[in-house]
Amino acid sequence: MNRNHKYSALLISVMMIAALILCSCGGSADTASKESDAQSYVKAMLDMMCLGDYDHSVKFEGIEEGEEANARDAMIDDAMGAIEGDISDEIRQEYKEALTEALSKTKYTVGKAEKTEDGGYDVTVTIEPLKLFAGINDSSEEMNELFPENEDTSALTDEELNNRFYGFMVKQMKEGLQDPVYGPAQEVVVHCTPSGDGEEVFSISDEDGARLGELLLSTDTE
Repeated sequence: MNRNHKYSALLISVMMIAALILCSCGGSADTASKESDAQSYVKAMLDMMCLGDYDHSVKFEGIEEGEEANARDAMIDDAMGAIEGDISDEIRQEYKEALTEALSKTKYTVGKAEKTEDGGYDVTVTIEPLKLFAGINDSSEEMNELFPENEDTSALTDEELNNRFYGFMVKQMKEGLQDPVYGPAQEVVVHCTPSGDGEEVFSISDEDGARLGELLLSTDTE
């Protein structure tokens, strides 16, 4: 589908916001424990974004106990700015709900951390990309019905066009999530950077957040 990249843009935005905001506290003194802390941080960040909860042995700055799901929802709301053009509040809410459900069904495994020469840690994450639109393509009957050849779309407002398109995409997402299809497992190495005085603080770059976002949800229709 030639416009599926909009969903990828939104997910990447979510993960980049997470990478910038979610710093964890609670490091350990010895190297082995720090490596374990780095691994736990990356998993907690993914769990936070995808599930709205995480292992509370990791402490995220600025997120109070019991507010995990609200914090995740707020990040998704912030990232909704990736949507191009005006859409109705109803479609926007349906879009968010479908994305939230999709995130909850992502598959990832966080491997062990390895210390790097710069004092940081490389953490390998194995992801089975969730295919949001498996089996759908531009020539499908549903897509043809979306914008019939005999319809004068110039009479529609931008919001009407966007509502029709995003409404269709949300419908396809919801149908696909009833029986999720996953792509072959892929590995991505995330660089986890420690910083802070006394208490360890971990973070990852927005670039690594974007790479995770690109893999978690796939718009591949094959």
